[in-house]
Amino acid sequence: MRLLELFEDRKLGPPYVDRNLNKATILYRAQLANDNIVKPMSYTTMLLGFARDHAVHMANTEEENYHVVKIFAKTNDIYHAENPGEFYYNGPAKQGRSVFQAKPGDDFYGHDE
Repeated sequence: MRLLELFEDRKLGPPYVDRNLNKATILYRAQLANDNIVKPMSYTTMLLGFARDHAVHMANTEEENYHVVKIFAKTNDIYHAENPGEFYYNGPAKQGRSVFQAKPGDDFYGHDE
């Protein structure tokens, strides 16, 4: 399935701002290690451990280096996704800061929250 088709199937859930009084929050995203940009309609999470586990899983599944990037996002740009603990970031593309690296062969143990 082409990536464009995957994005077309995504439907924004309720806005996160309805449940949060903060104007900004930290989001994490696991993605290929050579990519630091978090794009609109990207799946994200507010839990670093969840993003790290996903990066390790993807590194082993795809046999490529992955990392977790961190961004500060306006709550107006955050929407609930279908899966618990996941959110869509739907703001302008943002440069993220790498906070964790995963390589093929890494395991899930030894990562404290």
